[in-house]
Amino acid sequence: MEKKADRRVKRTCDALQQSLLSLMQHRPLEQITVRELCQKADINRGTFYLHYHDVYELYDAVQMEIMDELSRTVETHCSQVQENEDPAPYIILDIFEYFTQNYQACVAIFQQDRSNVFLRRIRNILRPRLIHRFIRDYRADEAAADYYYNYLVNGCIGIMQHWLLSGRKQSPQTLARMTMAFVDDGARAFLTLSMEDQEGN
Repeated sequence: MEKKADRRVKRTCDALQQSLLSLMQHRPLEQITVRELCQKADINRGTFYLHYHDVYELYDAVQMEIMDELSRTVETHCSQVQENEDPAPYIILDIFEYFTQNYQACVAIFQQDRSNVFLRRIRNILRPRLIHRFIRDYRADEAAADYYYNYLVNGCIGIMQHWLLSGRKQSPQTLARMTMAFVDDGARAFLTLSMEDQEGN
């Protein structure tokens, strides 16, 4: 009985999230009401308030679903690669493929992300793993690694965002290769600067 209830709750939440994403394609989040969400999802308002306080809490739940999936992708690749192997190419390709499979949802969120909450969440997922590798591989101090991390991740996110909002004219594989080329060029420059700083000390 409990499993049936759990499945029913999941179906309800999924229906509300999909209805929100559909409505977000046509107008801003702040103009969407609980009433029209419930009408679109064919759910009564009482049921909505059993799960969410308001539209913004539902929107946050949509973002967290995506973040959980991306976190699992990062953790899977980081746990499977060897200590001296770079998981970045696998992670970047998987993120592009995830965005392709969930195109409408990701476009709707990128378009609404005026305060950059979604982008900050993506950066926070990647930060612990990548900062550790920058310090280890480039023998840089944490402050320098933090600068490189922000440069690198902001650039990668910019590529992903532009790709999504311009209609995905290239394949995920092409974009992943392009992104890794930028990453590798930045890494070479960063490694050179790190070594120069060490020699100057």
